[in-house]
Amino acid sequence: MSGAEFPSDPYSFNSPRLILDTDEAFPLATVITQSDWETRNLEYTFEKQQDGKYTVQMAHSPALNPSCDASVYGRLSASDFPAGVIATFFNADRHKIEYVKGAGEAEGKWLRVTTNGPASHVEPEVLYQTPYNGDKEPYHPVVDYHCVRLSDILTDTAAVDNCGGPAYGRSIVGGQKLSLRLQFPNIPYGARQFNAKHGTGANQRSIIRGEMAHHIAKKMKQFTEEAERKGTPLSRMDGTNVQFDHLVLMSVAFPSKGSIQPEIGVICEQ
Repeated sequence: MSGAEFPSDPYSFNSPRLILDTDEAFPLATVITQSDWETRNLEYTFEKQQDGKYTVQMAHSPALNPSCDASVYGRLSASDFPAGVIATFFNADRHKIEYVKGAGEAEGKWLRVTTNGPASHVEPEVLYQTPYNGDKEPYHPVVDYHCVRLSDILTDTAAVDNCGGPAYGRSIVGGQKLSLRLQFPNIPYGARQFNAKHGTGANQRSIIRGEMAHHIAKKMKQFTEEAERKGTPLSRMDGTNVQFDHLVLMSVAFPSKGSIQPEIGVICEQ
């Protein structure tokens, strides 16, 4: 993973995502803690090395059996750890960030642990939209954005997984622009076009994932603010008004060759 996306410096990780598919985003020196789930005593801690592997840290494991031969652990990969281990590191503001390794439907994923509640393993509530193109087959596979907060995207597009990768397959979008479609019930929104490509001719390329996510986040912020001013705020299924800071970008669909429609979710925080 390139430094522009997630540098190995732990101080650069300022916009943690709710769900990570792998441990690639964890910076150097991330500590993984494995506990005894019956006694809740610390058994082992492991530290991430330059090669992405983890080594056992005897000095930081007071509950470790002194007779244990740490060499049997070698250099472990994230896949070697069982569900329930905790990964801990600090961002640039010295705020502690923790993820827990998931189980069941979240097996193999890393789930962000909030400071005032359990790990974010519950799927956000999807805010319903009328499909722009009805039941027609999409022109492009849905692009997953892994539930990254819109507010985090506006702060730093590095919050987006693989933010420097192409936003879509180049051959799919024919024109220079795409239209953003937002079709929430009872809240009209005129489609807004934005540049979907850079360059011309043989040098033409698609915008990157971070750019598309930032455009969506910016327009969603404007959309929610305008809806509130008009007295028709965005709301959940139970009628509760939605705050922009609780919105996440789940995925982006391509209902037509010139349009995108993002799937927006809301984190139901207590």
